Amino acid sequence: MSDSPPVFHAFIDESGKDGASEKFVIGALGVHGEEIRECSKWLVDQKRKFGLPDDRELHFSGLNPIYKNQTIGFMEMICGQILVGNMSFSAVVYPIADCRHKDHSRKFAENLSVQYQVYFRNAFSKRIEPGSLVRFIMDENSGVPCLKTLERCVNQGIAKRHGGQAPYAIELFESTSKSTILLQVSDMLTGIVAFRNNPKRSDLTKPKAQAKLEVARSVERALGVNSLSVNTPWRMIDFNVWHYNKSLEKPRSQI
Repeated sequence: MSDSPPVFHAFIDESGKDGASEKFVIGALGVHGEEIRECSKWLVDQKRKFGLPDDRELHFSGLNPIYKNQTIGFMEMICGQILVGNMSFSAVVYPIADCRHKDHSRKFAENLSVQYQVYFRNAFSKRIEPGSLVRFIMDENSGVPCLKTLERCVNQGIAKRHGGQAPYAIELFESTSKSTILLQVSDMLTGIVAFRNNPKRSDLTKPKAQAKLEVARSVERALGVNSLSVNTPWRMIDFNVWHYNKSLEKPRSQI
């Protein structure tokens, strides 16, 4: 019998640019460790089944209107898997202004560490078994500096919250969307949440923006929510979007 702790993988993506967006979104697709290889293979097969090209990665920002219907079918299938608990997704929406620092000489990315700490300490907390190891896999292009420092701060924060004894540990890793389709799916879901929370960024007279809107609405219908621009219902543990309120220094809706 193995003494290894249960492992939970969360594939991180972010969306939003300083000066171009009102809201910044951090999202993660969650999969249990023992299911990760089977899930990855299955997703590749499903992508092919729905008619999406093998040689094109899935990125919401690069959505091709030609493959709109295929993308809708694929994403509705993903939502179905989330609703039955085979995967999970969690995202937090921050006002861009709250990600800035009063010292404007500091880079925007350097100020994200606080937002990431809040997210990592809350994301999937109701799904993580005590004693688990949680591996957050981030795209290497995320631009967040000092990953190991962030990892240490997050684990210290979790321990402090639980009286000095953390119920689970977190590890942070970097990867690429090319190497795993799970990061690509996280990109799609995070991009959809960001799209719905940044309505002024999109010119809906253009075919690409129209296609994105149809994909976003199909995901909302598949999940049974009115809009992803607001907090999702408490009962939706496997798909949860919450909005950070700086004045309270904590999320208005925590999972």
